[in-house]
Amino acid sequence: MPTDRADAWTRLGQLLVERRIDLNPRYKNRRTFCEERGVDYKVVSDIETTKRTNFGRDTIAHLEVGYEGKAGGIQAVLDGATTLPPRESQNPFEGVDNVEEALRNLPGLADEHRQIMMQTLRAFLDKP
Repeated sequence: MPTDRADAWTRLGQLLVERRIDLNPRYKNRRTFCEERGVDYKVVSDIETTKRTNFGRDTIAHLEVGYEGKAGGIQAVLDGATTLPPRESQNPFEGVDNVEEALRNLPGLADEHRQIMMQTLRAFLDKP
């Protein structure tokens, strides 16, 4: 393996270890991470320690989910990115100050479901 490529895999391994621990300090224990994230221990060990580099696309995609990385993030690091891009939020309310207003304007939600969600939110917030 050319030195540049070997260096990229080593950098990736280091970034994955950092990400794992950043996700949860308990994940200093690789086995805990694997069990809770549903990723194979041997695969995680191999990629973090650069024991091997012949991972299939499905395996890479599964690892990106486990490490909460953006799809294509591992390849981005191998291509020279200095960080593993984080997965984009799937939460439509992230950064929203007024959840009730956001819920009223949430596209693609049936009126019946919108009403149920509003009632649930009000009950949760104990609003009249």
